[in-house]
Amino acid sequence: EERLSDAEKDRIYKGPYGDLLSSKIIYRGHQSDKNTAFYSEKGKLVGKPDFIFIRSNGSKFVLEEKHTWQPVIEKPWFSNMIQVLAYIYGLKHESDEFDKGYLLYFSWHNENRRLKTRNARLFIVEKNHKNYNSLKMIFDKVKELRNKQSISFDVSSLKLAKCIRCSSRLFCRHKTGELKILKYPYYL
Repeated sequence: EERLSDAEKDRIYKGPYGDLLSSKIIYRGHQSDKNTAFYSEKGKLVGKPDFIFIRSNGSKFVLEEKHTWQPVIEKPWFSNMIQVLAYIYGLKHESDEFDKGYLLYFSWHNENRRLKTRNARLFIVEKNHKNYNSLKMIFDKVKELRNKQSISFDVSSLKLAKCIRCSSRLFCRHKTGELKILKYPYYL
């Protein structure tokens, strides 16, 4: 059994995983009651983070885990970033706001007919002006869709690999790129 030196431990705890290693998990979304969700103050945003952590100073942050067939994730997907941003800007845990969030990606790997994960990649999702504006842009698009009942759909945003693995692909009429309008409510 190989032991880490104090310098190696210090480097790890000061690195990107340090926050996770030195904090306590206080909520596990996958192990909680199905009815346990968090609501924004106005009740218009509902979410269930994978994990909520608390630091020794009492501050809290969220962690979302994502699994992919891509061998390595070099940067977080925009939709995943928006999900975490919605949690850190819109939700609270016991009246406490989240000061940041994390996205942790694992790559699936088939080893002797057994699925295993590898290539963990951790990304920090900060509260900052740029991220807030990205979240606001998405919320504004959702409001526009709800109010106008239809908006244009950017077919250039389609990604074959994402569509193939999407749980809604059977119901989606946009995956072919032929429909350029998104209607609300969405009918099959």
